Amino acid sequence: MNNLYLYFYENKKRLQNKSNKNTNSNYYMKLKKIFIILISIIVFIVSTFFINVNNSKAATLEPEDNQKVEYRATELKETDNGNQLIVEIWIQNLNFKGMDLRLEYDENIVKPSNINTNEIIDVNEELTIPSCFEFVNGFGGYLDYFAMEMADNEYRGILSMVGSDDRTGTNEYLVEDDDIGDYVSINGEVKLATLSFNVGDSTTSDFTEQSLHLKEASTSPKTGIKVNANGSDSYENQKLFIFTLDLASDNAYLSNIESDSFTIDNFNKETFDYEVSITEIKDKITITPTKEDENAQITYNDEPIESGAPFEVTLNPIGEDTVIQIVVTSEDGKKQNTYTITVKIAVGTITGKIQLGNGLRESMEGSYGVTTKYIADITLYKAGEFNWDGIIAGDTSLDELDTYEKVVRTKSGDEGNYSLYIPPGTYDCIIERKGFLAQIIKTIKIAEGEVIDLEERILIEGDADRSGIVDLDDTVVLVNFTGATLGDENYDEKYDYGQKGFIGLDDMVSTTSNLYNTISIEEYVKE
Repeated sequence: MNNLYLYFYENKKRLQNKSNKNTNSNYYMKLKKIFIILISIIVFIVSTFFINVNNSKAATLEPEDNQKVEYRATELKETDNGNQLIVEIWIQNLNFKGMDLRLEYDENIVKPSNINTNEIIDVNEELTIPSCFEFVNGFGGYLDYFAMEMADNEYRGILSMVGSDDRTGTNEYLVEDDDIGDYVSINGEVKLATLSFNVGDSTTSDFTEQSLHLKEASTSPKTGIKVNANGSDSYENQKLFIFTLDLASDNAYLSNIESDSFTIDNFNKETFDYEVSITEIKDKITITPTKEDENAQITYNDEPIESGAPFEVTLNPIGEDTVIQIVVTSEDGKKQNTYTITVKIAVGTITGKIQLGNGLRESMEGSYGVTTKYIADITLYKAGEFNWDGIIAGDTSLDELDTYEKVVRTKSGDEGNYSLYIPPGTYDCIIERKGFLAQIIKTIKIAEGEVIDLEERILIEGDADRSGIVDLDDTVVLVNFTGATLGDENYDEKYDYGQKGFIGLDDMVSTTSNLYNTISIEEYVKE
C-alpha cells in the first residue's frame, strides 16, 4: 500500500514540475486532461488502498466512543473578502495510515478559501496541497493532502502518507513499523490541520452541527468516511466523524424587556428605540431585560446586569424624560446593540399660588420686621372618596382625612407658588396650613399634558382646632398657648399665624376678627 501512495505522490510531483515549466494554453489543456486522469487514479487508489498487500481479508473496525475525527469550527472573522470560517481538524485516540472523507455543505454559504486571504478558490485547479488547507504540529512533514470539489456541494479530502524519501520532517506521532509500514498514532487529542471557508456575510447563527456533514454515496467511501488503520483494516462508521461548533457567538440581541411600570407591546429584538409612558408618580422603576444568547453580556451605566433579573432605575424629576440605555455585547465582542427606552410620566400639571391671611404679611413686617412665608400643603385625593360637605355639619373631620390615601402632595414655596404633576384622572384638592381655614376644590379632571391654574387663593387664619370653622372654641385653644415662645415645650407654630416666633395678642386678634368664617368648598369649573 505504501507503494500505491508513493506512485500517487510521484505522479503528482511530475505534474507539478511540468506545470511550472510551461504555461501556454495548449499545454495547459493537456495538463488539465492529465489532471483528470490523475483524479481517476486517485479514486482507484482510494477504493483499493485499504486492501491488504498480503491479500488477507480486510476487516471493518468499529470505533470506540473516545475515537473521533473532529472538524471543529473555531473562528468566524471578518476579512476584506467576506467572513471567514476557520475549521480545525482534530484527531482523538486513533491510529491511521490515511483517510478519505466526503463532506457536504451548502455551497451558497460555504466555499473553500485561501487560508491567508479568504479569497474563494477552486481546489480542483490547485495541484499542490490546496491553499484552503494547512497542516499544523509537524504533520506536514510526512503527510499529504489532496482535495476535490465534486457536484452536489461535495468536498472530498484525502489524507495520505508521503513516501519516506520525500519527507521533510517528523513529529512524536509518527510510528515506523517494518511489518505494516509507517502510520500515525495519536493518544488523546491532537490538532492535525486547519481548513478555511469563505462564508460571505453569514454569521454564527447561520451554522448548525449539520452545516458540514458526511455524504453517503454508492462508491467508496460509501458512508462518507474511510480511515485506514493498519494497511488492511479500516473504520467506516459515521460515528467516527463529528462536526462541532466552538464559535464565539455574535448575537447581541435581547429577547424581551419587561418592567413593573410599563409594557412594551410587540417587542422586536431588531428595534432599538422605545418610548413608553407611565401613569404613576414614582421615584424608581424596575426593568428586566432578557438576552437572546446566554453568552452575551448586558450592561447598564457600564455595570453588568443579570439576564432575566430586574434592576432598578431612578427616574428624573417629574416633567423631565428619563432615558435608559441597555447595552448588549456579543460573546465574541464584535457586535454591540444599545436598546434605548425613553420613559415619560404621563401627567397633567396643576399650578397656583397661596397667600396666608389678608394683610398678615404686611402686619408682621410692620410690627416685627418678620416676613411671613406663604408655605402650605397642597394635596390631591381621588375624587369622591371623602365627604367634604360633612365637615361643616360635623359628620366628618379633617383629622379623619389623614387616614385616606394621598395621590400626591406638595408644598408651596416661600412666595406661595406651587406646581403639582399628576397622572390623568379626576381629583379633589385641599389647600391647607394648620391654623388656617382650608380650601377644597372638588372634581378637577385633568388630561395628559394639560395645565390647570387654580390661581391665587387666600387662607384665613383662626381655625386653631381644625374644625373647618373659626369659632369660640378656637379662642379657648389659643388662650392655652398664648405666651409660648419658639423653643418652649408648649410652642406650636400652627397658632403663631404670622411666624414671628411667639404666640401673642396678635394671634388672638386674628382669631376673633375671623369668627364664623368657614372652609371653602367648591366644584372645579373649567374655563
